[in-house]
Amino acid sequence: MRRLFAAGVLTCWMALTASAQGLVWSLPADGSWVLFQGEYTQTDIGGRAENETNKKDVETTWNRELTIKSVGVEQAEYEGETTTCRWIEFVLIDAKPDQDGRPVPGPAGKVIYKVLVPEKAVLGKSHDERGVFNEYLPIVRGVRKVGNLAETPLDGGVLQFYPALTLLMPYREYQSAGNENPDSPLADSAEKLTAELSIESRGVRLKAQEPGDAPVLQIPYSTRVENKATLWRTDSVPFGLAGWDVTQSRSRKGTNAPRSDFVETSRVVSKMVARDSGTDAQSELP
Repeated sequence: MRRLFAAGVLTCWMALTASAQGLVWSLPADGSWVLFQGEYTQTDIGGRAENETNKKDVETTWNRELTIKSVGVEQAEYEGETTTCRWIEFVLIDAKPDQDGRPVPGPAGKVIYKVLVPEKAVLGKSHDERGVFNEYLPIVRGVRKVGNLAETPLDGGVLQFYPALTLLMPYREYQSAGNENPDSPLADSAEKLTAELSIESRGVRLKAQEPGDAPVLQIPYSTRVENKATLWRTDSVPFGLAGWDVTQSRSRKGTNAPRSDFVETSRVVSKMVARDSGTDAQSELP
């Protein structure tokens, strides 16, 4: 699966209410787990970036499962003091369904993150008491396992959910649209939140001038990623979300061209709903 990445100038159009740290809005009792199920659809829009009309859009859909689990409590050093921490495990499966409709991962279709999170770092709001934006989830240490590969340690002291685990981005604020039924068996009502984020970056494209020629650098281009999300927030589901829908669009134009020349080249839609939960979580990693 193509992973989307962009870095550059961030622009937001939002207001009101609280933000949180991606997939973790609150910490349930240790041993709690929640299973999200849904789809992940990517559409590559043929030929639009090159002003061609003879290419067809290519759409690919995966079944997606994401399980979040609290799998242990430990005292650890964080910001110069010993504090209570949780082992939180994220298990993501992207795959085509089997005959029973369940996704069966291929060699690299299952991703596991296991991280030790200071309880006091889970704030459920956009900024800490110093006014610092909570863009990532702080961790003491952690590991990642992809498919059948060996575990690798996580560096940097934070866990970034986007884009490895979800299309939800680090939105600075959310708009509240009141309460509604989130279409989840785990919650009759949840607060509906919306958020948007746009990222622009620059790059260059490689292309052969003639058949058989080596790739050469072309004129620089600008990329814009527009991400729009709807989330359903509730305390009745472990970790605080009953589901989310995200649509992410990627567009491209020449670096010196006006913004009106941005042309959409791909689109990704992710829809996830909390389907099951429990209190008997077990880790899949040592």
